[in-house]
Amino acid sequence: MSLQQKLLVTFLPMSLLPIGIAGTIVWGLTYQRAAQQAETRLKSLAGTTAELTHRDLESKLALLKTIAATPLVLDSVKMGTLQADAMDLPKLPIEQVEAQFRQTKLIQPNLSLNQYLKSAGESSQFAEIFITERYGFNVAYSQPTSDFVQSDEAWWQHGKHKEHWIGTPKFDQSTQRVTIEMVAAIYDSQTRIFSGVLKGGYDADQLEYLKKDVQNLQLVGSEQLQLIAVGTQPTVIATVQPKGISSSQEIPDQAELLKQLRHLVNGAVLSDRLSFEDHHLVYWVAGDRQYALMTIPETNWVTVTSVKLTQIQAAGYQVASMFSWFFLGLSIVVTVGIVSFARTISAPLNHLASVVQQATEKADFTLQAAATNSTHEVGVLSQSFNQLLQRVQQLLQEQQEAQYVLESYNQTLEQKVQRRTQQLEKYSQTLEQKVEERTQALREKTLHLEQTLQKLQSTQAQMVQAEKMSSLGQLVAGIAHEINNPVNFIHGNLLHAHQYAQDLFEVLAVYETEYPYPTASIVEARINYDLNFLKDDLPKLLTSMQTGTERIRDIVKSLRNFSRLDEADIKTVDIHEGIDSTLMILGHRLKAQGQCKPIDIVRDYGNVPPVECYAGQLNQVFMNVIANAIDAIQEKPLQNAEIMGRIGIRTSVIRSNWVEIAISDTGSGIPPDVQQRIFDPFFTTKPVGQGTGMGMSISYQIVTEKHKGHLKFCSTPGVGTEFVIHIPMQAANADPSEDWQQQA
Repeated sequence: MSLQQKLLVTFLPMSLLPIGIAGTIVWGLTYQRAAQQAETRLKSLAGTTAELTHRDLESKLALLKTIAATPLVLDSVKMGTLQADAMDLPKLPIEQVEAQFRQTKLIQPNLSLNQYLKSAGESSQFAEIFITERYGFNVAYSQPTSDFVQSDEAWWQHGKHKEHWIGTPKFDQSTQRVTIEMVAAIYDSQTRIFSGVLKGGYDADQLEYLKKDVQNLQLVGSEQLQLIAVGTQPTVIATVQPKGISSSQEIPDQAELLKQLRHLVNGAVLSDRLSFEDHHLVYWVAGDRQYALMTIPETNWVTVTSVKLTQIQAAGYQVASMFSWFFLGLSIVVTVGIVSFARTISAPLNHLASVVQQATEKADFTLQAAATNSTHEVGVLSQSFNQLLQRVQQLLQEQQEAQYVLESYNQTLEQKVQRRTQQLEKYSQTLEQKVEERTQALREKTLHLEQTLQKLQSTQAQMVQAEKMSSLGQLVAGIAHEINNPVNFIHGNLLHAHQYAQDLFEVLAVYETEYPYPTASIVEARINYDLNFLKDDLPKLLTSMQTGTERIRDIVKSLRNFSRLDEADIKTVDIHEGIDSTLMILGHRLKAQGQCKPIDIVRDYGNVPPVECYAGQLNQVFMNVIANAIDAIQEKPLQNAEIMGRIGIRTSVIRSNWVEIAISDTGSGIPPDVQQRIFDPFFTTKPVGQGTGMGMSISYQIVTEKHKGHLKFCSTPGVGTEFVIHIPMQAANADPSEDWQQQA
């Protein structure tokens, strides 16, 4: 980058940045001003429309209040109430009263009052006016109505409990027009007691003059004004756009409007009974428009004005563009001045830089910079540079002389260093070779010793475990044989004892039949020995004894099946019997212990045919895996004692010639750092004295070496573990090299 470019890069940003910041601030203020003006206009439109509408409705309510206070109306209402009491109408069902007055729909015809109401309605744009007494029965009307009883109407209830009320525009069946219900309560002029209700149906079409007044507000662009009645469903009363009055009933962003209204009424339900007490102004932005809302007091009406954001932005852009052109022209003037200044400064310096570059690249120190004004900084720099070049020429000559002497000395030194380096390299190569040979020999010997020690320990542990299992099997078989003989004797004789007892009871029954009047000593004996109790309890006692002997025989059978001393060689067995025998032996550990709940066993046995295997050793594998599962489950309840542990055992046939046994638990799981060593000999995570670390190692050898199968597990800490055993159905056809995933 040249000096001129550097000056431009330095000074242009310093000059243009303040101009850009000032332009951005002016643009932002201009746009903000346009947004504020739009907000003020929307609020003004909403407020003006709300005030015009409020005045119009107030004038109509004032007319109704004037009619309600006339003596003719008060006297007629009072007479209607007296007649209703005399006819006992308030106590009759509404259907009966309606049927009774279905012709006139009046409690007592009053032609003069009807004519008065008709004239008042025509002069004030009311489609209908009618009066009810205090019970809700019609007293007079400007034109016939569809109902006689009005007490069940919502407007009548509003009139009874409020001084006045304005409703939502609705289609009236009587007038066949869309009218606005306006209600004024009638009170006794002296006692101020509620006497009745006066209702006026204000013709919604008469709001046209109000729409014209709103149209004079001169809406522009995308501005829109709507008069909306808020009830169960918002109803558009009038829509005013720049082109004039529109028949559109669409409310832009109705969901946001309802949200603002609910917030305005503090979350109350929007209904036809809603009535605002005062003017409330709400302003918000949603979608692509800005909105302003003003409530109309004593009604559930609101005025909503809105304008598109693009119109506001366009107004801001128009003013901001003028400032943009101004700042752009100012930036151009500043840029031209800085470029001229940079060119004046950089010209002599560029010449000096060119001379320096030639002297450096060509190593020609005879060059001299052009002479300039010596009082100028650049001139002083040129003179100093010329003196520097002359000094460099002198130094170069001195350097050449010294270099010649140094080169001759370096040649002698390099020869000596080279001879010594060759000697050291030769000695280093010989030493490294000897060290490497000795290290390799030590590694091989150490590895051989480690393998021999590991095999010795594994063989010793297997021999000890095999001797233990053999001794245990002999002991279990002997105990089972000794227990089985007396138990068989007891079990066989219980059936005869049960039959003998039945025979004795039958003989006693015969005695009781033949000798219905026994002697006193026989009666005393029956009472003392409770013969009836013996008849009922003795069969139960014999049955429970028989159940107990059957339980002992099952336990003995499980012990004999587990020991399998007569099956040291490969035999065809049912693996389900081996699993059940193992569970029988471990049954005491499956029960509740301390804080631990009982463990649930879920068997999912498939249709597995008999399998050729070493039954006793395979039972040992089942014992190790299930015992470890019980330990894992009993560790977990310390965290959550309310959860019951579960062990699932699933068997199935895969690929037609392999058997899969999957044993899963809901225990604490195996940590990831432990999973790598789970099958290593002498590795255990249990405290000292509680585990030898050979259980899973021996199980792995039994499955993989004895049965040429596969043993693998999958564990998730905190969730549980599943061990999967694959063994061939026929040991002679097993191929241990088959891939585990193929078997799965």
